[in-house]
Amino acid sequence: FYLEYFRYLFKYSSNIDYLIFFQLSTYKLFYITLYKIVNKTGKVYAKLDIEPKELEKIEKKRRIRKILFQYLIKKIDLFSCETKECFDEIRENGFCNLNISDKLIHIQNGFDEEYLIENNIKVKKFEEKENIMITVGRIGTEEKNNEMLLKAINKIELKDWKIYIIGPYTEEFKEYYDDFIKSNSDKKDKVILVGNIEDKNLLYDYYNKAKIFLLTSRWEGFAIVYPEALRFGNYIITTEVGGAKDITDNGKIGVITEIENEEQYKHEILKVINEEINLKEKYNQSLKWSEENFLWNNIVKHEKFKEFFTGEN
Repeated sequence: FYLEYFRYLFKYSSNIDYLIFFQLSTYKLFYITLYKIVNKTGKVYAKLDIEPKELEKIEKKRRIRKILFQYLIKKIDLFSCETKECFDEIRENGFCNLNISDKLIHIQNGFDEEYLIENNIKVKKFEEKENIMITVGRIGTEEKNNEMLLKAINKIELKDWKIYIIGPYTEEFKEYYDDFIKSNSDKKDKVILVGNIEDKNLLYDYYNKAKIFLLTSRWEGFAIVYPEALRFGNYIITTEVGGAKDITDNGKIGVITEIENEEQYKHEILKVINEEINLKEKYNQSLKWSEENFLWNNIVKHEKFKEFFTGEN
């Protein structure tokens, strides 16, 4: 698998103006070194997709791996952080004991507004939405911790609310879900395991109808589902992972719970069901926050980002 990458880079590096990586790892050092040898004018961009806990792990790497990481970092021409928290941390304290502030930018994950226009998708008014909560992702993986959602809603009265669990799921989670439904027969038609949706229009229809977006992860860099949920005015209930503070404006337009705190998460869901949250107000705030901060056509206008890829100031 890795050998194929080397073959490709050896053959085509001279035709590649920009080599882009997501996340850093030691083996990518060899790809970048080969690329720079073959294409001496080529540039490397690393989208870090990192959260504060990962920064701590990098700083604690053993000496040899740290030296390799430092060599890798020196070879990269531009870095971007998705979260403001990580951006500030690296800018102030360095990255693997190196000062990279001159080639570091904050580029959050965004939403493609042009897709809505091209596909004639209109964001529903709040009054047109339904009492629906959704979660979207790779269901059942360790980092997503979807089991916590089922634990949180176990035995509680959902009233007229429905929850849709969307994404490819593991067999283990399917078994967990089936057991949950057996123990909560009243939720058979209210908590629905949808599975994978490849049609983006259909996926966006779920976001569009929903009022609430749920994320229970143990860790994230900056989940793509965040700006998607925000763009459709979903009130976001999330654990305190990478991007949670950015997307909720530090908890002002969404709510952040402790990671793996099932009772706290349950409490926030009950607040929605019991109408203790002004969801219409949060809807309007979410749309405004999305427009101001999380649309790709605005994000890519970042001066240093634009200069790097176009040579224009």
